[in-house]
Amino acid sequence: MKTHDATKLHRQVALKPVPYFPLYAANIIADRSYRLMSLVERGLLLSLYLECWVNTNAPRNSANLAKILGIQDKEVESGLTNNVLHYFKETNNQLHSLELDEYRAGFLAKREAQSLGGIEGALRKATKAEAKAKALAIKGEASIEQQKQSQGLPKGVPEGSLNSIKSTSINSNSLKSNALVVKEVSVDEEDPFIKACFSSDVSSEYLHQSKGR
Repeated sequence: MKTHDATKLHRQVALKPVPYFPLYAANIIADRSYRLMSLVERGLLLSLYLECWVNTNAPRNSANLAKILGIQDKEVESGLTNNVLHYFKETNNQLHSLELDEYRAGFLAKREAQSLGGIEGALRKATKAEAKAKALAIKGEASIEQQKQSQGLPKGVPEGSLNSIKSTSINSNSLKSNALVVKEVSVDEEDPFIKACFSSDVSSEYLHQSKGR
């Protein structure tokens, strides 16, 4: 099967979202914005990371964000400082993490390539198995034909009509139409045996015994 056919089949299989993302502790701790955060700010930063990874964004409005995160409005208002917003970009009243968006795109591209490669590999394997099965079937038919020939069975259907025999098919040992020769045998009329067989007494006696009189 061709690559575009494998791609069409791949589209029918929905890939599950990646449940994880990399978090480089050394880079975060080294960032001055993180080091200046309070404990509430750090907790809100991690909560926003998780929300943006699963749902791609989080609301900028403090009241809506508090409802989504399941915390009080005051906690969001006190924690959503410039230090926290430093890690996000606001678009249409939604907070996005550009770093997480790049990770997600890279994961999806890698998984799609692996999935497509697996499908193409399976299709190549199936095509190879099908070709092997056909070759074995052809080989089996040839083997059966050879067995028939070795057993003296005719190959295929004989040519010509079964009711006709060609003159060339008769060998020299066969009888020919001109092989029949009429030969005259001389009879000695003076032979006593011949006279006895053809005498009138014998003929009359034969007719009497055979009730032909």
